[in-house]
Amino acid sequence: MKNVLLVCVAALSCLFFGATVAAPLATAERIQSPAWLVRDGLREPLAPGQNLRAGDSVETGVNARVYLRLAEGSQIKLGEHAVFVVESGAMRSGVLTGLMDVVNGAFRFTTGLVNKGRGRRDLRIQVMTATIGIRGTDVWGRAAGDGDLVALIEGNISLRQDGQALDIQPMQFMDAPRGAAARVKALAPATLERLAAETELQPGAGMRREPRAGWAILAGEFVAKREAQMSLNTLRDAGFPARVSFSGAGRQSGKPYRLLVSGFGNEAAAQAALAPMTVIPGLSPRVVSAP
Repeated sequence: MKNVLLVCVAALSCLFFGATVAAPLATAERIQSPAWLVRDGLREPLAPGQNLRAGDSVETGVNARVYLRLAEGSQIKLGEHAVFVVESGAMRSGVLTGLMDVVNGAFRFTTGLVNKGRGRRDLRIQVMTATIGIRGTDVWGRAAGDGDLVALIEGNISLRQDGQALDIQPMQFMDAPRGAAARVKALAPATLERLAAETELQPGAGMRREPRAGWAILAGEFVAKREAQMSLNTLRDAGFPARVSFSGAGRQSGKPYRLLVSGFGNEAAAQAALAPMTVIPGLSPRVVSAP
């Protein structure tokens, strides 16, 4: 009896701690492809609703955007050519702690009015040579080959650059050209507007996770499943979360296998995502109502 109890306790412990380790730190909310999730050395297209955990990274391609919702309710927006790494993190007693690394590209972190009170945070975000301590704020940053930039829009942060503490107030930004000393400057509204555009979804674009996302892109129709699978691999390598669907109605045309990218809330959003797929050989994408 004692041995049975010990086995049960061990099993429950594994379940509990396994759930703790696997608990998502962030979820992909909206995506303007191409974008990828890199986990355990494997790279796959990022799809709305996918969860991120410690050790994961998100990469974006040309003209791409990704909106992530963190576990306590705040939001991170990523611009094109971004590399964003969740180095570590944990959600305990309603407080999200962790370290996130912006290796390349632009990001914006914001708590937002609707998220205040959902949870608290004690995060550090690394932007190449700068480290941002975040609790509740609206901050924009970019890591690039020619230097780093961190702009404080609202709230307060602690900011260190090359180990030196910098005093930065709302509507100021740190400009740190590579090989030169960092300077804190005033953030003009026009500058803020230009920076913000780098992390905002283009009008009407982007896939999102919602039960009534009634539009999709039909990337191709195929006679054989093998043909569809080959094109599927090509499209997924290019950063689009596609799937193969069998259509009974397609039997009449002799092409029952359909290659779909779904998750668009309206026709305009699907139309906006067509252009980067048209350059992929072997595909003839068009917008359709989601099956």
